Amino acid sequence: MKILIAGDYPYEENEIKGGISNVTYTLVEGYRKRKDVVVIVLAFTTGKAKSVIIEPNIKVIFKKISSLPQTLNTFLFESFVVKNEIKKLNPDVVHAHNMTGYSIGAIRSGYPCLITPHGDWIAEQIKNSKNDSIKTNLKIFIWKKIYKYIFTNGKAFSAISPYVEELIKSYNPLANIFRINNPLSEVYYIKNNNIKKENRILWAGRICKLKRLDIAIEVIKSLIEVLPNLIFEVAGLPDAKTEKEFIQLKKEAIKALGNNIIFSGHLSREDMIKSYDLAKIFLLTSEQEASPMVIVEAMSRGCAPVVFDLPGIRHLINDGVNGIIVKKYQPKDFSDKIINILNDPLRLSTMAANGAKLSHDFSTEEIISNYISVFKEMVSWK
Repeated sequence: MKILIAGDYPYEENEIKGGISNVTYTLVEGYRKRKDVVVIVLAFTTGKAKSVIIEPNIKVIFKKISSLPQTLNTFLFESFVVKNEIKKLNPDVVHAHNMTGYSIGAIRSGYPCLITPHGDWIAEQIKNSKNDSIKTNLKIFIWKKIYKYIFTNGKAFSAISPYVEELIKSYNPLANIFRINNPLSEVYYIKNNNIKKENRILWAGRICKLKRLDIAIEVIKSLIEVLPNLIFEVAGLPDAKTEKEFIQLKKEAIKALGNNIIFSGHLSREDMIKSYDLAKIFLLTSEQEASPMVIVEAMSRGCAPVVFDLPGIRHLINDGVNGIIVKKYQPKDFSDKIINILNDPLRLSTMAANGAKLSHDFSTEEIISNYISVFKEMVSWK
């Protein structure tokens, strides 16, 4: 079977940036073991076009695209290039990621296509916008049209969470939906018994408005009044819209917390695992998530997640069993929950063990097997 994956992929292997890039990279890792398939990854880059042979049966094709805004690229270039490349490469099935030109082009190619939305970008845009400007409203209007086109014209979808499944059904109640988790790389399951947990809390992700790093910092300010030796690590970089605000937030945080806070910036996968290994708790303060892999990554390395109650998180956390769900979006509610579990080491270690066990449901081998079963079914629809 020849599978074409249309989605973001790291231009340099050691520079995985963004959730979708991470997912496609991990899928390719999994396909390395499957000699019964040929995989071609089609990805866009603003750098130089190139092709990379990963394995004899796996190839990545980077197509150069302009640095125009995503909305313009989706309509003017991405969908056109994807459609033509699919017809040239003649795969048995296409796996398109996200609600962009990758999916539009895959639909228009006429080939069997499975679409994996990675969240509700429209809801994220609304929450991440600084104002209710004409430009913002126009962008949202256009993307609603894109969503409607993809969801009503797509024949099959994979849902990475019940939250995403409901999103698909809201546009197309009769869609063929397959519930398949995002994959977790096997490297996360390799334990390092030489690392001992510290009195440390980790926050990781793309730093933008809706991730609410400011809330996390307020939580830590409250915590160090009770736990003065606590370390708080922030891993990630700000997006362009948030950079100025982040610089000011970082300056104020360092002034208030001093040596209690560490800003690590962007971390490689290897260094990210080391940070998970040192932390007892993973803190997630987002206002919007579809199925954050950072939670699964953290659980696989023995971190107990403390998260805000979001629809895209509830399938990952059983409150009090493998993590803590905070119902009220207030720093004090987060800090109270954290103090309670840090003062109860047995409960904390039990939650960490339960989370590590759950993380195996996201193993790449299982996810790949699920996808291939779906692809075989889709090919039979011809």
